[in-house]
Amino acid sequence: MGDFTMTVAQPLAFLSLPGSGPSTQLLRVRQGPPRRSFESEALGCGDGRPVALALGLGAALALACRAQLRSTRSAGRGISVLARAAAPVVDSADVVKEALKAKEEEYRRRQAQTKTQGSQGQGGDIPKLAELPRTAFVGGDGLLQVPEAEAGVRACVYAIFGPRDLGLQHVGVSRNSQTSLRAHFSRRPELSAEFAVFDVRKPDRSLLEAARQAWLSECGTPAGNAGGEEQAFWEAGINVKELMSADEKQAMDRMTAAAADAALREAVLRVEIQQVQKFEDMGCQEQLLFDTKLKAKGILDFDAAAPVGLRRPAGGVGAAFKVSLKMPNGEVVEIDCAPDITILDAAEAAGVELPSSCKSGACSTCAAKVLEGIVDQSEQSYLDATQEAAGYCMTCVCYPRSDLTFETHRQSDIL
Repeated sequence: MGDFTMTVAQPLAFLSLPGSGPSTQLLRVRQGPPRRSFESEALGCGDGRPVALALGLGAALALACRAQLRSTRSAGRGISVLARAAAPVVDSADVVKEALKAKEEEYRRRQAQTKTQGSQGQGGDIPKLAELPRTAFVGGDGLLQVPEAEAGVRACVYAIFGPRDLGLQHVGVSRNSQTSLRAHFSRRPELSAEFAVFDVRKPDRSLLEAARQAWLSECGTPAGNAGGEEQAFWEAGINVKELMSADEKQAMDRMTAAAADAALREAVLRVEIQQVQKFEDMGCQEQLLFDTKLKAKGILDFDAAAPVGLRRPAGGVGAAFKVSLKMPNGEVVEIDCAPDITILDAAEAAGVELPSSCKSGACSTCAAKVLEGIVDQSEQSYLDATQEAAGYCMTCVCYPRSDLTFETHRQSDIL
């Protein structure tokens, strides 16, 4: 009966036998002719106890034995297989896995260190929200008292509290506390009574997130951080389309593009008036301006580039600038117009009828000419640079930036 020897590589290195030591492992396999079964005995393994060959020895060894049996069975020879466990082979995939595991452990260690040690940039621990002083959004003069951050402050975590017993409403992270807090007030004035801020001089995202999570754990997660529509109200502008009724949306779907745009602008103006009323209900007399380009898309959101501290004069919505309208019959009509409301909308609200069609700055129906003052009509798409330089404007997308004097009904000049 002849013997042959096969070296088994790393995948079979786990096949150690009872009583084996550090010496090389040898396994002899014999074929029993009567039953075509296998028996095995250990060689060089100490006490030489027989070991039954199990099917679980591994796919590689089983296939090798079967292949050799097939090739030698016709010659009438018995088979002996010596399987030698080779030295371990370094697997590059295992090295990569170990490196990734080490990186993950280091990341978790640093996160835990940040949470326990608190603010490394401040030299202190993350403060409890209950221990921080609160500041009222609206001061006694009716203006928002949200100051700029101190010199050297690079980021912050802030919390917003509702009036009376409404408690915590929203927790956020920002690099500019003044802009963020003013934006939040413009979106949810009725839920913005006080705020608290934790300034960080050396911004570390993991630290800021740890502080935010610590406050949420301390006070519970408010609706403004729980996801869904309420969180969207805090973190994004007011999407007027989402506030429209199902009937209004269906009606808009059946309109022409120009008519649908006009309907959307009317809905935006309605919601804007409601927001301004909420400002006044909170005691705010400051004129918070909304982004005019976003308004054209049906979204109301705070214009961070607008002047800060502009007081709204007595008289309600749209009372920031005086606008004089010279009509074709020689009559001069004066209206009040806020800097975030178009001349056309302000005129219609005051009961003054001006020509209009698309209300999107794309036709010439509402053309007028500015005689005195400054306007913003960045949304219009009909006039060329020469016509704008001559003072022509589209009142449907024209916002005042000072007191103004207009000549109305000038569409024939630019046709």
